[in-house]
Amino acid sequence: MEHFLSEEELAGLVREFVKHGEKLDRLLTEDEEVRAFERFYEAMKESLSSVGSFSEGGQDDEPDFTSWRQMEPSRMLRVRARVPVTLEMAGAVLAACEALGSEHAVVFDGPEGRCVLFSNGDFCREE
Repeated sequence: MEHFLSEEELAGLVREFVKHGEKLDRLLTEDEEVRAFERFYEAMKESLSSVGSFSEGGQDDEPDFTSWRQMEPSRMLRVRARVPVTLEMAGAVLAACEALGSEHAVVFDGPEGRCVLFSNGDFCREE
């Protein structure tokens, strides 16, 4: 479901999700947390590559999406988008999130501002 929120509301929602993810990850060992993030990262890389060009850490010229594998493992992935993120793109990412069977979120920083896709299907955009 698509929601439009103020910048502050969206930032608050992201903070809440980060806290929630940290609680879930307390149940994992450090190795399990790293492996879970690797699966998440690879799934997001594959889904974003299916809807545009993808680059790890800006290695390619002008990719549609860029992210960095060297992030601290978490249930949230930050992605720089050079193209507007559409509901169709969000659908591909959501399908990959659902296949992982756990709670995740992808934060897109793009030309139209920030938007966040949560694995429960909420697609939140800055107004």
